[in-house]
Amino acid sequence: MKRFILAMFLAVGSLAVFSATGNAQVTRQYSAKIPFDFSVGEKQYKAGDYTIGPVGLLTNTGFLVLTDRSTGKVHLIGQITVGYDYRQLAGKLNFVQSGDAWVLSSVETGTFSAELSGGHRGQTKIASNRSTSESKSIAVQ
Repeated sequence: MKRFILAMFLAVGSLAVFSATGNAQVTRQYSAKIPFDFSVGEKQYKAGDYTIGPVGLLTNTGFLVLTDRSTGKVHLIGQITVGYDYRQLAGKLNFVQSGDAWVLSSVETGTFSAELSGGHRGQTKIASNRSTSESKSIAVQ
C-alpha cells in the first residue's frame, strides 16, 4: 500500500512538473524598433528598441512586460491571453493616436495577444474635426 501511494505521489508530481514546463515554453520574447514616443496607461516611453513578452504563465493567462533595450528597464504593462501556438508567425504592436500622442492599444503575436487599456480614458473627443483616429502597426520579430 505504501508503494502504491508513493507511486501516485510521484505520478502527480511528475504531471505538475511537466505541465509547468509546457507553459514555460510560451515565453517567447519579441523585439520591435518603435520610431516614435508612445504611452501605455499613464506611463510615457521614448522611441527606441524594445522587447515585449509574457512572464508568470500559470494557465492560459499571464502578464506582459515591456523592456527598454537601451536601459534594461522592465515594465509590467498588462495581462495576456495564451490560446494558440503559431511560433513561426511574427506579430505586431498596434498604436492609436490620442491627441498628439501615440498609445499602445494591443499586441498580437503567434503565441499570445493582449488588449491594453489606455491611460487617456475619459479624454476621448467625441466631437472632433477629424473623421477617424489614426492608427499604426509596428512589426515585431
